[in-house]
Amino acid sequence: MDDLYLNKLMPEFSDQEIFADFSLSKLHLRIKRENRTRISGRVYLVKGDSDSLVRVPSFQNLLDGSCDGNQDVGIQFLESNFNPFEYSNNSQEIRTDVTGLEVKCGNRTLPVSGLSEPIDILTRRKNESLDGSVYVFKTSVSLGNLTVFEFLVGKEQSTLGFYIDFNSTRFPQDVSLFLCKDCVPTQDAFNWTATLPVSEDQIVSVPWINGTNLTSSPYQWLLHGEEVDITGYDVGNLTKFGIGVQFGSDLDLDEEEIIDFSLTVFESSCVYFDEEVHLWHSDGCEVGPLTNMTHIHCRCDHLTKFAGFVPPNPLNIAEALSANVLENPAGMVLVLAVFALYLFGILLTRKADRRDLLKAGVGILPGHTLNPRKECQYVITVYTGFRGNAGTTAEVTIVLGGLTNESIPFKLRDEKRVLFEKGSVDSFLLSTEEPLGELSHLRVWHNNKGYSPGWFLSQIVVTNRARNNTTYFLCNRWLSVEEDDGKVHRIIPRAVPEDLKKFRNLFLAKSARDMNDGHMWFSVVGRPARSPFTRVQRLSCCLTLLYSTMLTNIMFFGRGDDFEPPEPIRFAGVEINPPISLPQIMIGVQSAAIILPVNVLIAFLFRNSGPRGDKSTDKKAQKDGAGDGGKAKSSLPWWTAYIGWLLVWSASFVAAFFTVLYTLSFGRAKAEAWLVTFLTSFMTDLFLMQPFKLLIVAVIFALISKTPVEDDEPAAEPLESGEEFLHPVTPDSNKKQDTCLDSPLDESTLAEQRQKSAEKRKRRAAVLEVLVFGLFIAVVMATSYGERSPMAFYMTQNVGRQILETGDVGFFEIDDIPSFWTWITTGLMPALHVRSWYNGRVNPDAMLLTDMVTYPLGPVQLRQVRLGPGQHCAPPDQMLNVTSRCRVPYTLSVADTQNYSLHWVTVNTTANGTDNTVCSPSSSQTSRELHNCANNVSPWRYTYASLTDGIPYFGQHGSYISGGYIAWLGTTDESMTFLKRQSWLDENSRAVFIELILYNPHVNLFSVVSLVVEFSNLGGVYKSSEIVTVRLIQHDVILLLVLRGVLALFLLYFVFREGKSLLSRPLEYLSEFWSWVELLVITIGFSTLVIYFYTQNIIDEVAEQRRNGNSVFHLYKSSVSWFQISTYLQGFLICCATLKFIRLLRFNSHVYALSMTMKKSLKPLMSFMFSVAVILFAFILVMALTLGSKISDYKNISSTLQSLLLMMLGSFDFDALSSGHRILGPLVFFLYQVVMQFILLSIFMVILFDVYENEAHSENPHDIGFTSYLKETAAETVQRIKNTSFKIERKKPKMERRFSTNMIPKIYSGLRHLNSDSTI
Repeated sequence: MDDLYLNKLMPEFSDQEIFADFSLSKLHLRIKRENRTRISGRVYLVKGDSDSLVRVPSFQNLLDGSCDGNQDVGIQFLESNFNPFEYSNNSQEIRTDVTGLEVKCGNRTLPVSGLSEPIDILTRRKNESLDGSVYVFKTSVSLGNLTVFEFLVGKEQSTLGFYIDFNSTRFPQDVSLFLCKDCVPTQDAFNWTATLPVSEDQIVSVPWINGTNLTSSPYQWLLHGEEVDITGYDVGNLTKFGIGVQFGSDLDLDEEEIIDFSLTVFESSCVYFDEEVHLWHSDGCEVGPLTNMTHIHCRCDHLTKFAGFVPPNPLNIAEALSANVLENPAGMVLVLAVFALYLFGILLTRKADRRDLLKAGVGILPGHTLNPRKECQYVITVYTGFRGNAGTTAEVTIVLGGLTNESIPFKLRDEKRVLFEKGSVDSFLLSTEEPLGELSHLRVWHNNKGYSPGWFLSQIVVTNRARNNTTYFLCNRWLSVEEDDGKVHRIIPRAVPEDLKKFRNLFLAKSARDMNDGHMWFSVVGRPARSPFTRVQRLSCCLTLLYSTMLTNIMFFGRGDDFEPPEPIRFAGVEINPPISLPQIMIGVQSAAIILPVNVLIAFLFRNSGPRGDKSTDKKAQKDGAGDGGKAKSSLPWWTAYIGWLLVWSASFVAAFFTVLYTLSFGRAKAEAWLVTFLTSFMTDLFLMQPFKLLIVAVIFALISKTPVEDDEPAAEPLESGEEFLHPVTPDSNKKQDTCLDSPLDESTLAEQRQKSAEKRKRRAAVLEVLVFGLFIAVVMATSYGERSPMAFYMTQNVGRQILETGDVGFFEIDDIPSFWTWITTGLMPALHVRSWYNGRVNPDAMLLTDMVTYPLGPVQLRQVRLGPGQHCAPPDQMLNVTSRCRVPYTLSVADTQNYSLHWVTVNTTANGTDNTVCSPSSSQTSRELHNCANNVSPWRYTYASLTDGIPYFGQHGSYISGGYIAWLGTTDESMTFLKRQSWLDENSRAVFIELILYNPHVNLFSVVSLVVEFSNLGGVYKSSEIVTVRLIQHDVILLLVLRGVLALFLLYFVFREGKSLLSRPLEYLSEFWSWVELLVITIGFSTLVIYFYTQNIIDEVAEQRRNGNSVFHLYKSSVSWFQISTYLQGFLICCATLKFIRLLRFNSHVYALSMTMKKSLKPLMSFMFSVAVILFAFILVMALTLGSKISDYKNISSTLQSLLLMMLGSFDFDALSSGHRILGPLVFFLYQVVMQFILLSIFMVILFDVYENEAHSENPHDIGFTSYLKETAAETVQRIKNTSFKIERKKPKMERRFSTNMIPKIYSGLRHLNSDSTI
């Protein structure tokens, strides 16, 4: 804010010392531009609001030549009536207002220290600041005698103050003070002494404002902390201090003068907030001589401190260990919650690791006859993508094509594994009858069977065992009738090196590998099945990483805010503001230096530790693998994994332990603030920033790198005891493969399946849209009705009965100004201020209604709207002999906005004047109740309407804005009597608003009562009342906040969906009626949320203002007004959403028939309604002309239209019609009923019935077979569960458990066995 004002706004003004003040209830701020050449002292405060000030000897000395001459300079003075650094460990010692001063040079804050002349700071003490640290001794003593008093101290290194107040005939009176620590002082035995009054050269005078000075008292003695040296031992062991007071000397003992005096002993300390360590310190500051019981005077030689290296937050381990965890459990709860989630995650990841054992390795096709010639053997690795629902339940078939031959179709099956799941890598060993030569292409398809046949194929890698060369076939497309081009058969050519280096392929491969194997958090879920780095190990690394991050985060919590923003960089005439400063970079580097080494080492040990198995078997396998052309990846010894586990547990414990200690040392407020900040930043980084970073890295890699992404060959992975890594060859594998060859589905079958799939998607989309929008309506209704109370109606009725129907004259019986005052005196005031209970006992609380449960919140407000002075009209010349007076109706053009004195006497002030005669209450209690000069409010001063909260009122004889002449009624009749005697209401008064706020704590309801009395220019009085009962303070505020959060998510989803539709087909979208309904729902939904949070801010401000004792009537009224607007918008939102929901149900035949009837009957009904309007207007004219001057319901066109419409509904007064005109009244009534009820209404129904009859038998194009769809979906779900259970049981390996071995040796062992036998 200071940069904005000093550098953007203030340079437009020529005044060198222009300033801007900002004042809140507990915060005052002044931003002031300064003249750098001014050498005189300066005093800074917010005039009219500040209780504190800062005086600097010279502004030029503060700059100290560190600011360029072409930059604006200024200050920012801040006074806070609360401690903004409450989180600091030693903030409990702060019991005064907090004052701050910053020196600005451009957009920089200059560090100020080592001043030759100190800065004077005067700060107001809080009322409780001297509790337990002040002693007041009052006594009488003879002149010359020594009187001793004892006291205790309460704070280390504090300054002791002694103030003498006395009466004596001898003036000035010498007073000797003797102070002794842990002893009784005498004239000869003491530790410190002083003689008062102090000499004139010791009296300190500080220049203040308007040429005045602040001067220290000559009868006050300050003993600074470094002199008295109060230690912790003195405070803890209650060391007594003795102070002796002697008026005069021993020579005055013979005189008999008695002196009455009081001695005040108080402690004071001056501290500043050190932003490096976030603690309050006292170095460089001392207590000044102006310190007294109400203010503390501090003299400091600096404003701020700065440093280059960023130290972490200090930690007192002994103090933290002695803290009570139950009083500050935030850190402990977070650490234990993370560990509990880790244990639960271990169960899930361990189960997933066991499932991965079945996926790893090379599978052999059941019944396949393996050709012993290695040039005919191929290892096929199929990569399924990571898209949503990328896996398939269909049977996949592949055909290899070479330059010389093409293989037969191979069904890729495995009885013991679940294949082709999302992100899976499945390997198969197969052979052809003859060599195919160099591979050129392959064909792959599936039979489109199962509950989820769609398949996203990433790539297929084929390795020939003889040549050991690898061929890539890139796909990255769907094989699905529901996605892409709807094909389930692909011919994939061989990928040449240029294909592997294309941006799309590099990006997809890099992002997939980094997301599912490289990223520690995401790889816990997407870890490749063949990776030796298990999910359990990855989750353990995440635990250590999280605890380490928590530790570094809390170590440097708040440290980045201690430093000023970096200097702007100027290059080629352009000024660039760096987004991060060097200290913030240092914090990042220091945090990384703490986190990275141990976590990188743990991941390295887990990823590269070798398996624990038989050494001879390992060597033999490695030898065979090398003979087959394979490459054995070097690994660390198997026992390094245990070192990794040791590091996991030790690093996690240390980080968690010190995190808890830091939270205990922070205090509860700061610890909870850190907890919220950490969780928010961690979730944001994990789910928003990290995926974005991975995508950016993948994009950069794809743009720069020309090397294809290859999977790392996994090291031999040790298994836990009792697990098998690869199923061995069994006799059951010798079954012959099916003799019938598979072939792709023909186009006619695919077309039929595509049509069925399209219909299924359409049904699914329709049902999903109905469910989503139905849930949206449920959330809106729960939000709307959740904040309302069924007791609001009863409270409204009760309040109306107590206020409107009491007194000698009821509210609706008011017919002139005297009767208005009678109702106020006998009805309103007694109803609001009950003097006694039902049993006759006096009620000590006068602010109570007659029901004894409802409380007025503040006095009653009367607001008058009146005509301006002068003659606004004149009677015709022919009638001047009758009267010359003329009164006009009220309009805004003739409204009065001037200021007056008593009896509406005009004063010489403008509407914005500040003449004291306008607000000059007398000393009587009555006038003080009516006037509020502090807020510039007087019954004769016009108060203008608020631009934001002023909602106009539309009455029967005018429209009134929220401004007017305001008077407040007290708890007695004197205020009303005073207003009546001073003729506050007269012939120019046009409306009086009686407004008050009531609260019933038993049902937690607020009632805003607004009563209006209009005095028309015809002499009539028109009354209206409105009582709005709402629940402003909710008990279930958390639930309502969650509901509104869910509502916001729904609205954001609708915005995304509608925005997508708008961009895809803008003209067609904007021409649809229901598109505008959707946009209306979104707009109203966001409007309700904005108004809700704005209303909550007003309610929070109400609570704050009430605590400060300020008037809050206008805030209550504003909050209720906005609450009503929110209610209207919610009702309109529910209406529009319900209409939209009915349209979504158009697949129902009855709903479709209804909607089509309304649509197709619109044109004939519009033509018919034009005829109805003509006939109705004819009746309106007849009734208005014949009965308008006699019956109020027909006084004008609008009221006549309303009466005739009500007459159709059966609401009419036949006697009034007859009395209006004995013949025409009944005649027109019967004629109107016959024409409207019997003729026109019948024609209207015939039109609707005719259209409905035609549409009821028409075919519904939106019919989706909802019932059949639900039955089919339920049957498919049941079948899916059965198939899944059966597949798991069927593919579960049935073998004897034995000692664990690794993957690679078993693969090579199986391959050697295959080479020695022609069939498996």
